[in-house]
Amino acid sequence: MWNVSAKHPVNFASVAGTINNCSGTVTPWSTIVTCEENTGPTTPTDTNNDGYMDSGWNVEIDPVTHTVKDQNGDGKPDKLWKMGRLKHENIVVAADRRTAYEGADDGSANSFVYKYVATTPGQLGDGKLYALRLNGVIGTGTTGTWIQIPNSTPVECNNTTTTARELGATSFNGVEDVEISPLTGQIYFTAKGPGTIYRFTDSGATGTTFSNFEIFAGNTPTNANQAYTINYGSGSISELWRTGNDNLTFDSHGNLYVLQDGGRNHVWLIKPCHTQASPAVELFAVTPTGCEPTGMTLSPDERFIFISMQSPDDNTQPTIDAAGQSVVFNKSTALVIARKGVLGSMPLGTKDNKAELAKADVFPNPVNGAELTLQLTHGQKEAATLTVYNTLGARVLEQSANLAQGVNTLKVPVNKLQSGQYNLVIKTATTSTTRPFIKQ
Repeated sequence: MWNVSAKHPVNFASVAGTINNCSGTVTPWSTIVTCEENTGPTTPTDTNNDGYMDSGWNVEIDPVTHTVKDQNGDGKPDKLWKMGRLKHENIVVAADRRTAYEGADDGSANSFVYKYVATTPGQLGDGKLYALRLNGVIGTGTTGTWIQIPNSTPVECNNTTTTARELGATSFNGVEDVEISPLTGQIYFTAKGPGTIYRFTDSGATGTTFSNFEIFAGNTPTNANQAYTINYGSGSISELWRTGNDNLTFDSHGNLYVLQDGGRNHVWLIKPCHTQASPAVELFAVTPTGCEPTGMTLSPDERFIFISMQSPDDNTQPTIDAAGQSVVFNKSTALVIARKGVLGSMPLGTKDNKAELAKADVFPNPVNGAELTLQLTHGQKEAATLTVYNTLGARVLEQSANLAQGVNTLKVPVNKLQSGQYNLVIKTATTSTTRPFIKQ
């Protein structure tokens, strides 16, 4: 039901290659950042003699030209040196286009959480780097400071991990992912070693302190065997959380998907109302035998989930896919998941597929003028409601529209909105589609 229509390899030779590419992000300006999970051999190398060690960096890619981005304007591609050399697991860029958060999976001593503040919005090549230091021990400390990590010279950039440790950064034993809640703007991150998800409130580019630090879900220092009640169609069962929390993914409603590397290799779903005292944890998926779910992302309209499954080599049990075919997943695979009504390529409005918004785009994005343009294709004439929500989930704008069959172009007044990140929800009687945008 899905086929690859085009693929474009990226040549990293101009930056001495990459190794162990792990997670990454799509930036607000639609480039791709990939993270090198390893810093290379025990004796680091600098094969192109540019002063920077070859491995252990973030790399920004232009998806239009399929090339590594030139960060300093000298006509040559660069890795993101100022973001530090470390065992990068991930990165997320905030809506201000300046503030980025990243984590290192480097054992019990060097797994730090970092914040990077770019000098110029939309340009990650230059900025200040900080590491998180918790005031108090993990599990009880609720506030902390961002300690600045020197990154002016190649030598300083090459030694990020050592410097962060010497300056007293807090290690969380295997930081795997950092994400930003679309509802509250809080920062969430996961530590694989203890099997814990943390969250805190940060003031972004302007702040050197953070607050409200807490354990959001998973194991705690006093309970290394956290269990949650999972409700099935015919009852419920107490399921151990276990360790290995890996990739995190938010949807626009604030639901948090947690992909587990090790433990049970589950894909969990945590509702935004969840607290440790009043859990709201569900089990979204289980994986084939021997398989690790490694990454998840949603299409912009949230009709489809793309998820990667790594090395289910031991699996021999067949399953029936959406096309009705019997499949044995025994190799690394990218899966597409959707609700039954939107699977495949059936024409809009058919018996088994309600009318859907086939295409919905907002532009310019970011928008700094008085109006945001919404262009969408619909399968039938229908009334619609356009609602804008801020990052706290509050409704800040709403208007009605009449959609025609085919292409529709609508104007949304945003002149009274403050600068920040928003979600535009387009709702009809048959569908609901969300589009994020940034007001500058």
